[in-house]
Amino acid sequence: VLTRMQPTGDMGYYSVMIARKDSGIKTLADTKGKRLGFADPNSTSGYLIPSIELPATPEVNGSLENYFSSTEFSGGHSGVVLAVLNGDIDVGFNCRSSNSNLFRFFDNHTFIVKR
Repeated sequence: VLTRMQPTGDMGYYSVMIARKDSGIKTLADTKGKRLGFADPNSTSGYLIPSIELPATPEVNGSLENYFSSTEFSGGHSGVVLAVLNGDIDVGFNCRSSNSNLFRFFDNHTFIVKR
């Protein structure tokens, strides 16, 4: 497996679930009945891994459709950040490796619920 060092010093990247800092969502259990967003159907961190791992968690324990009020795609990684910030979705999955200005802004206004 090949990976590169990220600007943070991490090797590889992570799939993270994010929510607005002012949403009151702090744990995966807090997301029950909320609107969930994914980045893109072809994104490993923004859809593929979470769509497999999340149903296996003790909190979800099954179908995403039964746990969340809705699931949708947000048009990419930046789309998830914007959808969370705009309140279009309550939580969304994204990668945690980008060093762009949007992701620095995202760090200041969102909270990582699950990594």
